[in-house]
Amino acid sequence: MFHTKLVLALAAISSIGLMAQVRPEGLGHGGDQGNQLTFDQATKVCLDEVRGRALRDLNYRQIEFAHLRADDRPDHHDWIAGDFKAVGGSALYRFACKVDFSAGTVRSVEMNRQDGAQVVNRLTYDQATKVCLDEIRRRALNDHHYSDIQFAHVRADDRPGHNDWIAGEFKATGGSDEYRFGCNVDFSAGTLRSVEIRRKER
Repeated sequence: MFHTKLVLALAAISSIGLMAQVRPEGLGHGGDQGNQLTFDQATKVCLDEVRGRALRDLNYRQIEFAHLRADDRPDHHDWIAGDFKAVGGSALYRFACKVDFSAGTVRSVEMNRQDGAQVVNRLTYDQATKVCLDEIRRRALNDHHYSDIQFAHVRADDRPGHNDWIAGEFKATGGSDEYRFGCNVDFSAGTLRSVEIRRKER
């Protein structure tokens, strides 16, 4: 009996070791990949983004995932795919995240109901921030003749009534005048609704 239990225990340990070594081919391998995300880290980045979108676009406060995998569709290298539904719900959604394994961010997300109807694919926070900062650079050049600026304290604007705003500060490289800015971003259309720039009082 003891011998049988020992054999089963060793077999279980061996299986765990094999599972720990398995990763979808081409995703998150070590070696010469530098500081790239592992597959598990990329999956976490993806699931965090999907949770945020499920809350924002579907009003799902708690969701459960299933069938997480590397996306095997052609031209979907570095994509993580799976299914989710609201806890206690029945409507099933499929999702796929294109992950930048070097930067540790989500480049884009696809979300569709099981029947094929598409959920509006909103910008990620990083994409919305880029849209905002590109416009601030353009205005700094056109309005203040600043060809090179430095940003600081870039963040989601937490002021009441400023949902979907990106805020921060900037100044010309080597300059002393500082400015505050805010961008109202349309996360669905990928455009800016409005921009505020104000000089900071000394």
